[in-house]
Amino acid sequence: MISKYWDKESHFYHRQWKGSPVSEFDYLCTKDLLLRLLEPSINDRVLEIGCGLGIWTRNVGGKCREITAVDISKNMIQEAKKNANMRNTKFVVSDFLSFKSKKKFDKIFAVRSFEYLDDIEDGLKRVREMLRPGGKFVIITKSKPCMWDFVYHERWKRSGFKHNKVPFIKMRGLLRSLGFVNIKMHSVVIRFPVFRGGNMEVPLIPNSVAKYILALGRMLRRFQPLIVFSESYAACATRGEI
Repeated sequence: MISKYWDKESHFYHRQWKGSPVSEFDYLCTKDLLLRLLEPSINDRVLEIGCGLGIWTRNVGGKCREITAVDISKNMIQEAKKNANMRNTKFVVSDFLSFKSKKKFDKIFAVRSFEYLDDIEDGLKRVREMLRPGGKFVIITKSKPCMWDFVYHERWKRSGFKHNKVPFIKMRGLLRSLGFVNIKMHSVVIRFPVFRGGNMEVPLIPNSVAKYILALGRMLRRFQPLIVFSESYAACATRGEI
């Protein structure tokens, strides 16, 4: 079961976002764009899909009225409660496709989690149902195709674990077909998977010089045509009134 996989990963997943110049670069690129696109405000009721260790819960929850964070892994939720210990936060252990809520949310976001859903289109439909008209949805997800496909995680191969990644052009089309408007696409992380401090990458570039090379990546992120070379991309959209 996928929940058991993420229960085990809860002990190691923090390495994705901190501990080396590479992981911190990925974190800052992701954080900056998430907050800029989502624009959380004091009146917002927010839903997070796949909260993991609560890193993004903490970043967004401190800027909004209340946040509901959903994750399929019980262990991830336990860690998230430690990392995002705020009064305005509610944690729910659930697969998002099974999650139910009577309330409508002002904003919904997902960071590096939507690609693990069994059915992406069904997930987008549920997002639309839970958003109030005029509400905003921000998704940051892994690109397809991307260079990371060539250094695919061997443990995932052996277990049969796969990403349900969607190309950004297809994602834009799905959002449009479901009645989302004001759709904008952005590159998030632009770099090659060749850093020793990265996660299962080809270890060519040491940490001692990584920060200088990665500085170029932050500048390249401004050039949107380079989204086709990005490791991850963001889609920002508004639910239409109909």
